[in-house]
Amino acid sequence: MTTSGTERAGERGALVPARPPAAAPASPGRSRQVAYWLAAGWAAQVAVRLWLAKDQAAPHFYPDEVGYLMGARLLAGGPGADLSGMTFYQGGYSLLLTPAFWLSDDPAVVYGLVVKIGALVGSLGFLLGYALLVRCGVQRVHAGPLAWAAALVPFAVVYNQGALADAVLPVLVLGWLLALDALLRRHSVPMGVLAGAAAAHAYTAHARGAVLVVVHLAVVGGYLLRGRHRRVAAIALAAALAAAAAAVGFNAWMSARLYPGGSHDLNTVFWDRMTSLDGQLRAVSGAVGQLWAIIGGTWGLGGVGLVALVVVLVRRSAPGVDRVLAGAFLAVVAGMGYASAAALPDELRVGNFAYGRYLAPVALTCLLLGVAALARGRRTVPLAVAAAAVFVGSALWVWLYAGDLLRRYLYIPHDFAEIGLIGASWTKLNIAPACLTGCVLLAVLVAARRIGFQALFAVLLLVNLSASLVITMVHWRPRAQPVPEIPGAPGGRVAADRYFYEERDDGQPQLISARLAYRVWWTELEWFDPEQGPPPGVCTVVVKWPVGGFAADSWPAHPPGWQYRRAQSFGVFWVVWHAPACSPSGG
Repeated sequence: MTTSGTERAGERGALVPARPPAAAPASPGRSRQVAYWLAAGWAAQVAVRLWLAKDQAAPHFYPDEVGYLMGARLLAGGPGADLSGMTFYQGGYSLLLTPAFWLSDDPAVVYGLVVKIGALVGSLGFLLGYALLVRCGVQRVHAGPLAWAAALVPFAVVYNQGALADAVLPVLVLGWLLALDALLRRHSVPMGVLAGAAAAHAYTAHARGAVLVVVHLAVVGGYLLRGRHRRVAAIALAAALAAAAAAVGFNAWMSARLYPGGSHDLNTVFWDRMTSLDGQLRAVSGAVGQLWAIIGGTWGLGGVGLVALVVVLVRRSAPGVDRVLAGAFLAVVAGMGYASAAALPDELRVGNFAYGRYLAPVALTCLLLGVAALARGRRTVPLAVAAAAVFVGSALWVWLYAGDLLRRYLYIPHDFAEIGLIGASWTKLNIAPACLTGCVLLAVLVAARRIGFQALFAVLLLVNLSASLVITMVHWRPRAQPVPEIPGAPGGRVAADRYFYEERDDGQPQLISARLAYRVWWTELEWFDPEQGPPPGVCTVVVKWPVGGFAADSWPAHPPGWQYRRAQSFGVFWVVWHAPACSPSGG
C-alpha cells in the first residue's frame, strides 16, 4: 500500500488510516520519556480505581461473583464447591484471581486483593487506548490525555470494584483488536498469535467471548485464503484454533469440577429464540436495547465510533484492511448483543429490554473510536448527528417493542446505572430524559473539541470521573454487605440444607448457598437432609429460616447441645446450627 494512497485515504476521512501520519523518528531519550509518562498514567489509573473501590470487602452480586471466586479458589489449590444448577461462570477470569487465594484465606482479605487485581488489569485500558488513538491518527501528545480520560468511563471502571469478568473483558477486546490490526497490516506472527490468545481467553472468561473467537477465526481464515502472506496466516490460524480448543477443554474441566450436577441451561432458551419469529424479534430487540444503553453510557461518543466504523465499512475507497477491521469489530458488537439477548431468560425485569452490561466489553473501544473521530476533526457534526439518530432510534425501538412492560416489569436500579444517571431516575426507566441528556452531552463534547483538545480532555474527564464516582456511591458501596461468619470457623465440615441446592423461581436458595460457599473457606460446603441428623464429622449445618417461624424451631432434628445463630445478608435469611464441642482445629 503506497504512501500516497494512504494520504488520500486519510484526506477522505477514514477513521483508521492505513498508516499513522508520518512523523520524525523519536530519539531514544524521547521514547524513554514517553514510556515514563505512560507508566505514570497507568499508575494513576490504578490509584483512581483503588480510591473508588476503597473499603470493598465483600461481593456485590450473588451468585455471579461467588462463581468466579470459587473457581479461583479451586485453581489456587483450595477447596472446591458444588454450584450445580447455577449459571456456569467460566474459569478464565478466575485464573487471574488465583494469586489472591495464595496470599490469604480470609474472605475479606481475598476480596480486597481481587479488587486490586481488577484495578491493575483494568488500568491497561489506558495503555491500549493510547495505542488505539495513535493507530487512528491522533497525535501522541493528545492521545495520552484523551486515552486517560476515556479509560475512566463507568463501563470500564465500576466492574473493577468486584469479582466480575466484565472487569477484564474490555481490555481483552481492545487488545484483540490492536493485535489483529498488527497481524493484518504488518503481518506480524507474534501479534497474530496474541490476537488468537486474547480471543480464546475472552471465551474462557465468559460465553460472550465465543463471539470474539468466531469473528477472529473468520477474519484469519479470510486472511489465509485471500492474502499473500500464507505462512503468517497459517500460523495465526493454527494458533487460534489451538487456543480455542484449549479454551473449550478448560471450560469443560471447570464445569465438571464446580458443576457436577450440571449448570443452568441457557442453550435451550437460546435455540428456542433462534427457531421462532417471536424469539428472533426478542433477541434483536434486546440487542438494540443494549446498543442504546452503551451509547448513552458513553455519552454518545460510542455511537460516533460505531457510525464512523460503518462509514469505513461501506466506503469502497477506504483501505481494505480498515474495512476488514471495521467489519470485524461491528460483527463483535452485533454478535455479543444478539447472542446475549437470545440466551437471556425472561426474568420479568425491565433490564431484559435494555441492559448495558452485556455490551460493556466493547464500550471502551467504541468510546475511544468516537474520541478518535472527534480528534481527527473531520466531519464531526455529521457523525454526531448520525450517532444521535441511532441513539434516539434505538430508544424508540425499545419503547415500541416493550410497551407497558417497561412500567409493569421489575425495575432494578443497577441494571441502568448509566442510563439512570442521564435519565435522572433510578426508580423507573426515563427514556425521553435519558435521550435528551445523552444528546446534550454529545453536543457539549463536540463543541469542546471545536474549542481545542484541552477542552475535550477536560469535559471527558469531568463527565467520566463524576459518573463513575456517583455510580460507585449509589450502586456499589451500599450493596457490599459482608456475609456473617460461620460459628466455630474454621473447624470441621459444614453441611447445608439440600433446599439451598435446589433451584427455585425466586432464586433465594441459590443466593444463600452462594453466600455460604463464599464464607466457608476452609472446606467444601456439603449438602444434607435436615430431617436426618448431621453427617458424621460435620460440626456446622445451615438450614432455611421458615417465614413466620422461630429460628429455634428451624431444625427440629438437631442433636442435643447444638446451638443456633440467626444470619441474614441483603434480604435473605438462614439459620446456622453448630456443635460447641467441635474444636477450631477440625472437630
